[in-house]
Amino acid sequence: VSYLSETKERELLNKNAREIQMSLMPTEKDFKRLPPEIDIYGESSPAKEVGGDLFETVKLCDGRLLVLLGDVSGKGPSAAIIMAIAQTIIKTLAPEESNILSILQKNQ
Repeated sequence: VSYLSETKERELLNKNAREIQMSLMPTEKDFKRLPPEIDIYGESSPAKEVGGDLFETVKLCDGRLLVLLGDVSGKGPSAAIIMAIAQTIIKTLAPEESNILSILQKNQ
């Protein structure tokens, strides 16, 4: 009984983590907000386990577009949480900063 409970609990945790991860990915609506001269498309299809895939577009304060692509090493909810934190920090700082290196250095 204990093994089945642990398995079900792990499945539920991974399902919830996958839903959170996918909700953080850009949607078609996000891409339509980009200037018409920019043609971009991205898709993330996680395997059985959730991971730390990062894909985002952020407008910098000087009008340039920052395209973020990343993969946190490891799998599971902890990798997804690290990715979500990194994404949130960058999305928060990018509109105030035009120097990408400065954005990254503020988080050391």
